Amino acid sequence: MANADGRNLERRVTRRAPAVSIAVFTLFALSGVVPTAQAQTEESRGFLSINGGIQAAGEDFSGRGAFDDPLFGPERASFEADYGAATDNLFDVGGGVRVRGNLAVGAAVSLASRESDAAVSAQLPHPFLFERPRAISGTAAGLARTETAVHLQVQYMIPVSSSFTVTLFGGPTWFNVAQDLVSGVDFDHEYPYDSARFTGARAAEQSASAIGVHAGADAAFYFSRAIGVGGTVRFSRGTVEFDAPSGGAVESTAGGLQTSGGLRIRF
Repeated sequence: MANADGRNLERRVTRRAPAVSIAVFTLFALSGVVPTAQAQTEESRGFLSINGGIQAAGEDFSGRGAFDDPLFGPERASFEADYGAATDNLFDVGGGVRVRGNLAVGAAVSLASRESDAAVSAQLPHPFLFERPRAISGTAAGLARTETAVHLQVQYMIPVSSSFTVTLFGGPTWFNVAQDLVSGVDFDHEYPYDSARFTGARAAEQSASAIGVHAGADAAFYFSRAIGVGGTVRFSRGTVEFDAPSGGAVESTAGGLQTSGGLRIRF
């Protein structure tokens, strides 16, 4: 008999975010190897940013799979899960160091996370009759997704005034995405088993990495020589491919339009 308590999703919650350490190391390394710029009264050598914001809903994606049950005999159940797009919560840290004139190099790390639902449909073999599947459908709720992105940047700083700076940037992005994927369906049925009822879905976390690109702009206003506030708009895009828990692969787009704001520190 299938597990009747299928409303609770099975998941692994080992979220990894090693990219934060990579970005911090990169920023310190850049500070140490870039030659000191000529002193200027209105221009800083570089800046750091700490932001909070959102990442706009990405694209829907879907995955298929199969699973076994003792009552199915030699046949296997099949399912399809359609994962809906949702807006991510975003945390972002980054910065840049001037190398010559208005040209700078920098790095940023963004961490986007959310929970969303998937529409699940399945075909369950009949315990007594071959090739007589029973159709069921339902929703897998609360599927977690975490995107960690490391953005390496070439920047162009535009000092509009002594207190206001606009920075344009772009470059490659490394994505690591951890996503809960449906691995099976829980159901209930009774003799003579001609129909079945969806009771829930099982899920397992899968992760994948990919290289993409990004571009954007940052505007910062400084209340003093060192402290200010600012806002960032960044668009990034990459494609990751997960190994599905029940076999096969699931492809998903990573990144999207990010808008954030927060603290600026220049030096």
